[in-house]
Amino acid sequence: MRTKIYTLIILLFSCFAAHAAAPSTDRIEYLFSLLKMKQNHQATITQMVQRQTGAQSGLQDFYQEYSSFLNQTLGWDVLKGDIITMWKKSFTAEDIKGIIKFYETKVGQKTVVVVPQLMTYGQNIAMKRLANNQDKLQQLMKKLQAQVKKSN
Repeated sequence: MRTKIYTLIILLFSCFAAHAAAPSTDRIEYLFSLLKMKQNHQATITQMVQRQTGAQSGLQDFYQEYSSFLNQTLGWDVLKGDIITMWKKSFTAEDIKGIIKFYETKVGQKTVVVVPQLMTYGQNIAMKRLANNQDKLQQLMKKLQAQVKKSN
């Protein structure tokens, strides 16, 4: 009998633990402000446009149109609600509290600035390596095209 009671108590507590409080939208938005999510997101879109259009003269009109398209389909204001939902599903209120606590520190704010720079640096390294191996990449793409054509 005692075993059944203990088992029931453990089950009840585990159910409560499994349903930890979801974070509020306000707290997630505050965290996003600490992370400078909107600014970093916009910078990413700008970099995408610049990488894909290059610094070629005569493309200003296309640049503006493409930039506008990306902002309308992938801009922060468009995706923010989905991203908040994703964070709510991934983190508890306690998790968000801990993350906020870190990003409110000096090191946390330094991380906000430095990590995007490191990511850009890493992307540039990757792009250079791809450029240095462009012939191999083109051969692979031709092979892939041939296989796709063959399978259709």
